[in-house]
Amino acid sequence: AFNRQEAEKAEYRFVPPGKPITDDGSIYRVMAPINYKREKIGELYLGISLQNLRYQVARSKKTIALVSAIIFVLGVLTVFFFSAVITRPLKKMVHTIEDISQGDMSQRIPFSSRDEIGHLAASFNLMVEYLETFSWELKELNASLEIKVKERTRELQIEVNERKSAQEALKESEEKYKHLVDNSLVGIYITQDQLIRFCNRKLAEIFGHHDTDEILGKPMLGLLTKESRSIVKQGENPAIYPEKITHRFELKGIKKDGTTFDIEVLETPI
Repeated sequence: AFNRQEAEKAEYRFVPPGKPITDDGSIYRVMAPINYKREKIGELYLGISLQNLRYQVARSKKTIALVSAIIFVLGVLTVFFFSAVITRPLKKMVHTIEDISQGDMSQRIPFSSRDEIGHLAASFNLMVEYLETFSWELKELNASLEIKVKERTRELQIEVNERKSAQEALKESEEKYKHLVDNSLVGIYITQDQLIRFCNRKLAEIFGHHDTDEILGKPMLGLLTKESRSIVKQGENPAIYPEKITHRFELKGIKKDGTTFDIEVLETPI
C-alpha cells in the first residue's frame, strides 16, 4: 500500500461507474485487476493528482484571455485603419458626388494616396472637369439660342404684323373693287375653259337674268348667236391674232326670253 491513507480518503475502493475524477477535481482514479496464472489475486488502485494539470489549464486560460484581448484590440485598430484608409475617402467621395449632383461643378475629391482609391478619385475629378466644361458650353449655347429665338420671334412678329396689315389692305382693296364691279354699269365676267366662273349683277341683268347664279358655270358662247360664236372663235385663233391682247367684238347676245340684242365685248387675257 502506497500512500494508503490518502487513497482511503479518496475512496478508491468505491469509485462510482463513469466518474473517475473526485468531487473536488483533484485526483483521477483508475482500478485494474491483478491476475496470476489466470486467477485474480487482487486489485490495483491508482490515483493521479490533477493539481499540476489544473494549474496548467488555469494558466492556459489566462494566456488565451490575454491573446483574445490582444486580438480584439488589433481587430479594433484594423477596423479604424480600414475606416481611415478606405471608408473615409469613400464617404468624402459620396458627399462630393451629392454636391455635384445638386449643380456645384466646382467640387473635387481630395486625395493623396496612389492606391485604387486615389486612382478612382483622380478619374472622377477628370470626369467632373469634362462635365464642367460641357456644362459651361451648354449654358453658353442655351444663352445664344435664347437670344436667337428672341430675335427670330421679333422678326416673325414683325412679319406677322406686316402680313396682317397687307391682308387688311388687300381685303380693303378687294372690297373696294368688288363694290366697283358689283355696281358697275357694264357687265363684267371671267371665263376659264370657256365657262363663266364669275360675273357681276349687271351682266346677269343684261341677259335678262335675276341672279348671277343662273349663268355661273355655263359656257359664255351659249349666250351668243351662232354668227357671234364664229366671230369669237376666229378672234381666239392664234393664227389670226398672234398676240394675246385685248380684243373688241361687236356681237349679238341672246336674252333669257330668247330675244337677241347688240352688245360690245372687250376680251382681255388675265
